[in-house]
Amino acid sequence: MFLLRLGKRYFFLIILIDLPIALLQYDALLMATLVSAGTSLEALSLAFLIERFRLSDGTAPLASLANMTGLAAVSAAFGAALGIASSVALGGLSIAEAPSNWLQWWLGDWTSLVAFTPPLILFLARFSEMSAQLRASRRVQIHACGAVAVVVLISMLDFYFGLIQVTRIQSATLFMLPVIWSSFRLSAGFTSGLLILINIMSAVNAASGFGDTVIVADIDLHRLGTQIGNIVIVIAGLSLALALERERGNKRQADELKERLAAILDTAMVGIITVDERLNIVTFNQHAERLFGWDIQDMLGGPIDRLIEADKRGQHANLMARFLKDGTRHTNASTWLNVSGVHKSGKLFPIEAALSRVEVDGASTMTVILRDMTEIRQFEDSLARALAEEKRQRKLAEAANLAKSEFMAAMSHELRTPLNAVIGFSTMIESELHGRIRNAKYPEYATNIRTSGEHLLSLINDACLSGCYPHPLNVG
Repeated sequence: MFLLRLGKRYFFLIILIDLPIALLQYDALLMATLVSAGTSLEALSLAFLIERFRLSDGTAPLASLANMTGLAAVSAAFGAALGIASSVALGGLSIAEAPSNWLQWWLGDWTSLVAFTPPLILFLARFSEMSAQLRASRRVQIHACGAVAVVVLISMLDFYFGLIQVTRIQSATLFMLPVIWSSFRLSAGFTSGLLILINIMSAVNAASGFGDTVIVADIDLHRLGTQIGNIVIVIAGLSLALALERERGNKRQADELKERLAAILDTAMVGIITVDERLNIVTFNQHAERLFGWDIQDMLGGPIDRLIEADKRGQHANLMARFLKDGTRHTNASTWLNVSGVHKSGKLFPIEAALSRVEVDGASTMTVILRDMTEIRQFEDSLARALAEEKRQRKLAEAANLAKSEFMAAMSHELRTPLNAVIGFSTMIESELHGRIRNAKYPEYATNIRTSGEHLLSLINDACLSGCYPHPLNVG
C-alpha cells in the first residue's frame, strides 16, 4: 500500500499494487481506485521531497529520519486531503465529519510513510549489492528464504486466525525475530527489504480486517500505537543491521590488513620479530624461520633470548629493557647491533639487529629487524685475505723492481766502461793517431770495430732506459 518509487514512471505501477489492498477495505471499485491513487500521490510527493532535499543517496537513512518524518507529514496531509475530498464528493462522509476523519487519515498515512521510507531508500541503494550476494552464496540464499518465510508465516497466521489479536502479542514483538535474524546473518540491504515486506503484509492484514496494523479509514489509539510500534521495528531493525554491517566491515578490513601485513612480513628479505613488553615473541616471519631454523609455532609466545648467544643474553635483555623505557622509537642505521644468533642446531652465526618500538593502548611492542651477516663476514674475510695478498705481492714487486734497478745500474757501469775503451782505441787506430799503419786492412778493421761498438752501446743504452720506462725495444 505504501510502495515508494522515485520517478513519475512508477505512478501507475504503484496504483496497480495498492489497488488490491484497497479493494479489501472498500467494496466500491471507484473508491478503492481513488484511495489507491491518493496513496500513490503521497508516495510520489514524498519521493519528490526526498529527491529535492538530497535524501535519496541511501548513505545514512537513519541520520535523515527526522527530516523524512517531516516530509512524510507533508505528503500524508496532501494524500489525506485528497481522500477526504473524494469521500465527501461520493457521499461517504459529511462536511462536518471531514476534519476528524482527515486527522485520522493523516495520522495513519503519516505513520505508514515514516515506517516505510527509510528501509525503502536503503533497499534501493543496496539492491545491486544484495542481488550479487544472492547469486554468489548459497548460505545467503538459505538465510534470506528463511527470514522471508518467517515473516510470511506470521502474517498468514494473523490473516487466517487473528494470531496477534488472540494472543495479545504486539506485531512488533513477533516481526522483530526475523529482523534480528536478518541483521545478524544478512546485510542491511536484506534487512531493509524484509522490513518493506513486513509493512506490505501488515497493510494487507489491516485492510482485510485482521491484524493490528493501522488502516486509513478505521483508526483508533490502539491501532495508532501498533503502527508506531512498526516504526520502532524499522528504527531498531535498521540500526541493528547497519551497526552489525559496520562491525562486519571493520572486521573484514582488519582481516585484510592483517593478511597484507603478513604478506609483507613473509616476503621481506630480512628477519622480522615482534616482542611484547615481557620480551616474548608475538610475530615471527618466514625469513626469521629460515634464519634460525625454528617454525613459527615453536617460537610464538616464547622468549626471544633463546635466539641469542648464551653469554650475551643478560646484556641483550638489559639493552632491550632500556630501549623500551627510554622512549626511543627506533635505532638509526649507524647503530646496528652486532650479535651472535643461535641456530636451532646450536650453531652460532653473526647477525645485525635494529630495534623499533610502537605503543598501542599503553602497551609497548618492539620490532627487531635481523639480517644474516654470515655471507658478509665471509666476504669481508675474503676481502681481507685478498688485500693481504695484494700487499705481499706489491712488496715482492717493489723488491724485484729494486733488484732490477740495481742490476741495470751495475750493467750500465760494467758494460759501458770496457765498451767505451774499445770504441776509443778503435777510433785511435782508425785515425792512425800514433803513426801511419802500413797495412791498409787494419784501419778498415778498426772502423768495423768502432761501428759495432757504437751499435752495441746504443743497444745497452736502450736496455737501461727500458728498465726505467718500458717501451718497445728496436734491436734491428
